Amino acid sequence: MEIIEFPVLKVNSKTFQIESVFHTYIKPKINPELTIFCVKLTGILQETVDRGVDFKTALQMFENWMRNESLINESGDVKQSFAFVTFGNWDIGKMLIDQCKLSEVEVPPYMKSWINVKNSFSDTMRYWPTSLHHMMSAIQIPVVGRLHSGIDDCRNIVSAMKYLAELGHVFKITHNLNEK
Repeated sequence: MEIIEFPVLKVNSKTFQIESVFHTYIKPKINPELTIFCVKLTGILQETVDRGVDFKTALQMFENWMRNESLINESGDVKQSFAFVTFGNWDIGKMLIDQCKLSEVEVPPYMKSWINVKNSFSDTMRYWPTSLHHMMSAIQIPVVGRLHSGIDDCRNIVSAMKYLAELGHVFKITHNLNEK
């Protein structure tokens, strides 16, 4: 498997308003043709990834965006405190690592820790969400967009985070690649 969508939202940690968006599609290297399953699951069309960039370029574009947002400096060091938030550990803990190996690039140091919002939900609600749809239903927030669309999943995660914060949850790093 390869990463085909790279969505990131810069979110204000006090208001949970989206301040900036990074979003690009990646042309797969090993399996350039998307499967019917992948297209149906993600809604991403073959033409979209055909117009995409390779992962290495996407990562460079992302780092430029991070610099423009004053999150990292020219050498890639963190300038401003931030955390990545995911629904599960798969995206960073598995896919990012594998994609970086495949693309012969290092995992950026600032991407080696993250908040798994499933842990945050479980800490607050006292049960584990089985899916993003389950979590959104449990907190009675309608799903925005299409499930498994990376950018839409990001927006739904932000809505869930705002809800959990309003209940008093304080977000903290849940996983760190350096602690494996």
